[in-house]
Amino acid sequence: MPVRIVVPDDFPPALTGSAAEARLRVLGEATVHTERGADREDELIRRIGDAEAVVNIRAHARFTERVLAACPRLRLVSIWGTGTDNVDLAACRARGIAVTNTPGVNAHAVAEHTLALMLAVTRRIPAMDRDVRGGQWPRGLDFGSDRYRAPLSVRAGVRALVWRDLAVDLGAGTGVAWFGNAGYGRESFRVFAGLRWEHIVPAASDDRDRDGVTDLEDRCPDQPGPAELDGCPDRDDDEIPDVEDKCPDQPGPAKNDGCPPPPEQPAVEIETSHLSLKDAINFDTGRDTIRPKSEYILGEIAAVLKAHPELGRIRIEGHTDSVGGRAYNLDLSRRRARAVVRSLVRRGVAAERLTSEGYGFERPVAPNTTPLGRAKNRRVEFTLLQQAEPRSGKDQDR
Repeated sequence: MPVRIVVPDDFPPALTGSAAEARLRVLGEATVHTERGADREDELIRRIGDAEAVVNIRAHARFTERVLAACPRLRLVSIWGTGTDNVDLAACRARGIAVTNTPGVNAHAVAEHTLALMLAVTRRIPAMDRDVRGGQWPRGLDFGSDRYRAPLSVRAGVRALVWRDLAVDLGAGTGVAWFGNAGYGRESFRVFAGLRWEHIVPAASDDRDRDGVTDLEDRCPDQPGPAELDGCPDRDDDEIPDVEDKCPDQPGPAKNDGCPPPPEQPAVEIETSHLSLKDAINFDTGRDTIRPKSEYILGEIAAVLKAHPELGRIRIEGHTDSVGGRAYNLDLSRRRARAVVRSLVRRGVAAERLTSEGYGFERPVAPNTTPLGRAKNRRVEFTLLQQAEPRSGKDQDR
């Protein structure tokens, strides 16, 4: 069995698309998550719950005792970089989980900096030893000299915001000496000016639109929207946020980027190896309950199957996005496919003609980094497995 490897926190993407990712997929069955959310314990558990090895890219994913307890198969946590502050090392040791460092983007810089410090200290040790043995402080330390007497000054100024995060500083100052000479570096008069850029990053708990999605993760921080749509509104309720919906006031399937299909397009078309649907089959979030608005397309599918017995057996395939762990999505996709089978049987399609399978998030048709891409990946497909007899004439579509 291949090793189950999960990268829970490649956001913004650093590993994705690199040679390291290709090597990682050779080592085992790898899943790379490129969405926000790994800083939340529950979401991190969902992503790595069935992992045997984890490659940690970002330090905001914290491997606490609670997270480790929810991952019974986990045996290795590999940190991309040099620090382990985000890992409970004692809990890993108690559970037999190895923690290692993977050379990352900063490894060379850290090594060079460490080597430079070592050489600098080594160079100064003989001179410092000679001075101390001779009864002197290193560098001739003398608190009575101007060198170690602090220059004091008084300064005042104003700051004006000129554009967004950009400000201008203007001011003046003078040196002071209450106890004799204030030492070298005391100015008689000084003026200063400068430009200041200051961008205030919202706190992790800030939520301006009060939609339950923090501003750090909210693509629409001033417009309330559900978490599954990255905090953005969806006026036409087609599961595609308005910022990505090409027709935000008209519901349409994800494969049409949220726009309704042409009215002359058949609801169901018979292709060589599958059925092509005008609209998508939608489910309640995280469940196998078919939404009422999908009853129409299911009725059309049933009518086509009953009208064309020569199509033979049909495999109904369920697919999900990458939100959640592999086992969770595999189970969800199978349950949704079986729900479609039950719905078609209730509409008169022979049960022996139907079979179902779920593939979880293993066969995406779009990136899972945006709500639109995830909506395209949440789909049900109908594959023609065989035909009872050769078909003649033109296909009759509905």
